[in-house]
Amino acid sequence: MPDEVYEYMKEYGFTYEDIDKMEDINDDVFALTLDYVKRNTSFLEDIGLNKTEVIEIMNKNPFMVTVHKNKLASFDEIFADLGFTKEELKTMLLKNPNIYTASPIELNKTINYIKEKGYDNKVVRNFIYNNPQVIDLYFEEAIKHLKFNQ
Repeated sequence: MPDEVYEYMKEYGFTYEDIDKMEDINDDVFALTLDYVKRNTSFLEDIGLNKTEVIEIMNKNPFMVTVHKNKLASFDEIFADLGFTKEELKTMLLKNPNIYTASPIELNKTINYIKEKGYDNKVVRNFIYNNPQVIDLYFEEAIKHLKFNQ
């Protein structure tokens, strides 16, 4: 990882072990720019996470540090359409650190499937909030969690 990124992450509160693990798991950190990592940490802080929680999320999901802004925007749009508050997003993220690194396309397939069954945004929203692990599942796996999938 570039020196300026490494120094920023150390100052932010990441340990040497945290950074080493991130480098072992996510090769994209070697091309990471300081602006990129600042944007992603700020994104998480804007949801309401404190620095300790940001570090926890990025340690549990090292790809969160390199997730692209277009993917973050796609998920923000999906979550806004469903009416999630920042506090609810924070809760879901702490339960499932992968919600912003999953596939928005697969999540949209799941949402559309539920809606095609005649359920409204409130049902979809409650299902996702109560089962945030389905966000990072492929559609075929996610619908297995539905009681009304047939």
